[in-house]
Amino acid sequence: MQTLAHDFTLLPLHDDNGTALVQNSVLLQSCISAAFVGEWMFRDRLVATGPNLFALRSGPISQGLMGKVEERLVGKKPSTLQICMQAIQGSWGTSLMTLVTEELVAQGVLEKAEDKR
Repeated sequence: MQTLAHDFTLLPLHDDNGTALVQNSVLLQSCISAAFVGEWMFRDRLVATGPNLFALRSGPISQGLMGKVEERLVGKKPSTLQICMQAIQGSWGTSLMTLVTEELVAQGVLEKAEDKR
């Protein structure tokens, strides 16, 4: 299933050669984390519990990559969106983008190729 995180991963890629047009990996990871948070909010999975506080609604974990990332917020006390995003980034590091791109490859949206430089 295509999510906002998938779209944010694809946006900075050059259409022809696949090189990253955005070299700031911290910015890109923040966008991907924000996309997950936004997706959960659209699905009514991450809900407001108070002024500027959000928590994962109880219930079954989402399927696929959404669920893998969602697990990082299970059991956490209500937090600001910034803290939610940091929990996602801090737990995955650079592999968050790798997980998203691997899923895109599996879907046939991206193709792995050797670097020819």
